[in-house]
Amino acid sequence: MLKRTFSTLETKSKPDNAIKTIVKSKSFDILNLSRDWKQTYLIVLLSSILIKDEEKLKSFLGQLTAMDFISSYSFFSNQLKPVPSINNIVVPYINNEKVVSPFFNFQYIGGGTFGEVYKTEHKLDGKYYAIKKIPMTNGEDCIAEIKILSKLDHPNIVRYFNSFLYQNSLMIQMEYCPGSLSTYLQKEERSEKILQQIISGLCYLHENNIIHFDLKPANILLTEKNQIKIADFGYSRYVLSSIYKSHYYEPSLYICKNDVEYTTKIDVYSFGIILLEFALPKMTTQSEKFITIQKQLKSRAWETTMPKYHLLLTKCLHLKQNERISTQEINQLYF
Repeated sequence: MLKRTFSTLETKSKPDNAIKTIVKSKSFDILNLSRDWKQTYLIVLLSSILIKDEEKLKSFLGQLTAMDFISSYSFFSNQLKPVPSINNIVVPYINNEKVVSPFFNFQYIGGGTFGEVYKTEHKLDGKYYAIKKIPMTNGEDCIAEIKILSKLDHPNIVRYFNSFLYQNSLMIQMEYCPGSLSTYLQKEERSEKILQQIISGLCYLHENNIIHFDLKPANILLTEKNQIKIADFGYSRYVLSSIYKSHYYEPSLYICKNDVEYTTKIDVYSFGIILLEFALPKMTTQSEKFITIQKQLKSRAWETTMPKYHLLLTKCLHLKQNERISTQEINQLYF
């Protein structure tokens, strides 16, 4: 059984005096407002949500008006529907609990490394997001994923937006992707652009000294346009020299049991298994996939069964870590 041992982390300008106009309309419609009035409408709306006391709200908006930061809001203040205070904005959540948040319509879509993932809609912008709920059983482990995600910016890495605490759980807001590589591999026709995007994302991680350490089809998401998004950084750590703690990891098809050094070459082996699965015909069950791939790993007869990927598979799935090819070399030589 492989021990996961890691290194410690971290060794508006004032508006002009232009005339503020409102486009005439039979009914009040924010779309018919000028830019300045749209800004005022949005600020009033958000303030109404955040400030529950009516007198404090009026005082706050009065100060903003006096500073000429917003227009006088008296025109549409009576047109707005009363906005409940933040304490009353409650949406259905997990296990019949209630959570105060700007999100609603939670739908369970899967389990991550350390928690559960939900698809949800944002009340204000109307967009869909993925919310990952991680129980705070170990505070330091819980925030490790955020520390990494918040520093990543790449088209093939899932985008991080925000995080907040709810009771004993950490909630991570990320971009929502409707598909995954697991589903994609059920197709007969597959594009090498998928592999190239995975390598592009891995190169970015490894250039920033980050090991993903849990790379598998379920953790590789796809957008509606089949853009790859590597996700689930619950096990990821920076590659540093000073080791301070260990994690025990159950045997995995995507991790070489012989690996003892915590380097980026661990992810290269994982990519090799994904490449092997990519090259094989679609498999309907997990057991079928496991047996088929294990047979391929044992025979290593890739030259005859998969001639196109023979050399790359050999370099990725070398049993000696240090003998494996790097993601940068894969990107340069093959994609």
